[in-house]
Amino acid sequence: MSSKTQWLSGLYYADFISFYSPTQLCGGGTTKSNSNE
Repeated sequence: MSSKTQWLSGLYYADFISFYSPTQLCGGGTTKSNSNE
C-alpha cells in the first residue's frame, strides 16, 4: 500500500509541477514537461 501511495504522490507532484511551471522548471526532474514542450 505504501508503495502505491508514494507512486501516486510522485505522479501527482510531477503533474502539478509540470502544469504550474514547466518552463521555469526546465528539466527539474520531470521528463513529462520536457517531452510535452
